[in-house]
Amino acid sequence: MRPSSLVPDEAAPSKVRAEIDAASSVPFGADLVHLDGRAVLMVRGEVDLTTAGRLRSSIEAALAAAPRVELDLHQVVFMDSSGVRVLIQTFQQATQSGEVLELLDPSPCVQRLMSITGLDRLLPIRPTAAADGQHAS
Repeated sequence: MRPSSLVPDEAAPSKVRAEIDAASSVPFGADLVHLDGRAVLMVRGEVDLTTAGRLRSSIEAALAAAPRVELDLHQVVFMDSSGVRVLIQTFQQATQSGEVLELLDPSPCVQRLMSITGLDRLLPIRPTAAADGQHAS
């Protein structure tokens, strides 16, 4: 007989599934808005292998429209290595072209990913715009 503390919580898998389903219910999107003379690309949903190409295209289009782009990431609910690769590559391309790409207000999951990978020390990140009242949502 196993002690009750070692018996798996039967509800745990359904709780995890519910959290995944809730995150998955936010479709990927990227909208370019202009706020106070700034180009802000508002990104939402999941950034993964299936959406990373769309993120790259959106960033490239935003940089073509403005030499300085802020990526607002506060509505990103998930990001994997595909998204990280897009951020690194587009940041390098922008820097080489004399353009500016800055991350704005990353969600907790993105901030954690940036911290784990060390990108929070390499990429320009403005931690919060909510305090400034600058979110367009």
